[in-house]
Amino acid sequence: MENLEQVVRERNRAYFQLETGETGERPGKPSVNAFGLNYFHKMSEHLIPKWMNTAWKKKFVFNKPDPYVKTFLSLYREKLWSLKRKEANRQRSHVMHLLKRFPNLDKVALREQYPQVDLEKALRQGKSRGHHGQNTA
Repeated sequence: MENLEQVVRERNRAYFQLETGETGERPGKPSVNAFGLNYFHKMSEHLIPKWMNTAWKKKFVFNKPDPYVKTFLSLYREKLWSLKRKEANRQRSHVMHLLKRFPNLDKVALREQYPQVDLEKALRQGKSRGHHGQNTA
């Protein structure tokens, strides 16, 4: 469904570019929410300007920075870093298991499949060496 929407949006954009010289998409701007996270805000027209709208003023008060936002952002970044580190460890472990199970695996194809894994380092690890080729006489 997303691909279909993307094709329709691309077709509409091309049509509007040809007819009016503009994309026809709703304009937007990058903005920061109350938690300090960035997001893309799609702008729209309103009957009352922001500075006159008391309901908007009550809902979106960003004058005073909250002291807990800094703590939240540091913990959130730590969580993102931890997820990234765990994924890298998971992929490195998977590559070492593949090397252990299939010692004649094509290294070039393995580099293409897992570009963020240091293959030389994985080959030096003991987990990547199997018992293949050992004499048990």
